[in-house]
Amino acid sequence: MTATASISKRNRPARLVDGILILVVLLVAWLVFREVFHIGGLERGLDEASHQVAFVITASELAQGDWRVGTVVLNGSGTVYEASMVNQGGQELFKLRMNASTGKLLGTGEKPPTQGATALPAGEVKRSLETLLGDLTPGRSRQKGKEPFFDVPLIYQGSEVASLKVDPASRKVIPKGQRVAGDQKGEEKEGKGKIIPKNLIEPLGWGSALIMIVSSLYYSWKRSLYSPLRAASGEAKARVIAGLRRTLWWHMAFGTLAVAIAILHVLNFTAKIQLSVSWLTLAMALTVALSGAFGRFVARSEAMRRNWRRFHVPYTILFFVVLFIHILERTGVLRD
Repeated sequence: MTATASISKRNRPARLVDGILILVVLLVAWLVFREVFHIGGLERGLDEASHQVAFVITASELAQGDWRVGTVVLNGSGTVYEASMVNQGGQELFKLRMNASTGKLLGTGEKPPTQGATALPAGEVKRSLETLLGDLTPGRSRQKGKEPFFDVPLIYQGSEVASLKVDPASRKVIPKGQRVAGDQKGEEKEGKGKIIPKNLIEPLGWGSALIMIVSSLYYSWKRSLYSPLRAASGEAKARVIAGLRRTLWWHMAFGTLAVAIAILHVLNFTAKIQLSVSWLTLAMALTVALSGAFGRFVARSEAMRRNWRRFHVPYTILFFVVLFIHILERTGVLRD
């Protein structure tokens, strides 16, 4: 074997490491660009759909002919009737409020009267509402934030008096209490499938990030102090090596703790795993920890350790870049 061929063979692991790092950098760059500009994201798709629905939604699509008046309840002060509108299956779709003495529908956000004349009989109010249902006109659909459904306002004599939640895929009205896929707020309100309390999710994320950063900075600082002393001999060298091992042990312990906390941070959202900066951050945290364990327990030869450092150091730096981007994204800096 020639000297050139021998050198080329020795360089293969290094080239493989470089190739992996380049692929990771490209993946990170693509994901960041995709999320910052909403390329192919849920927000863009729903936003485009909302413009389409705004011009084509009709009363027949909302099955307005099937709406019925459900319960009619007079409030405690006797000034407002609140009536639930239901579908043929008896599921509540929306509520209407009516001035109890005049029979006038109250608009969304309109303050009810605090006092008034004698309230109309409930039976008369119900018959009036049955007649008014056919006069409600669906308005321009709108999307609330990033929710996977549309709100369709119902207009009566130029004023919005109620709103419907509509599934953009089926164009069907979503009854009260029923969720469309991806309705994260609805899941949080019901508390279904939640392992970690909502008020702990953000503190866990910050705690994990802080432990990772402090652990890495402390280890780098201690290693920089010990490294010049490694040329010592005898008892001094033994103390240096013991100090390095102790520092590495603490670095690994806190790194493992940080990854465990990061897993708790996302535990409520495992059903929503997708290709995103958030999940990439967790994946890179796990692989940084695994890489560290590989370097400590597996990489024995000098060549293997050299190639391990060639991967581990830049990959860890790249992880902190992704972590920083994730923090900017979650705090709203990178949102529109």
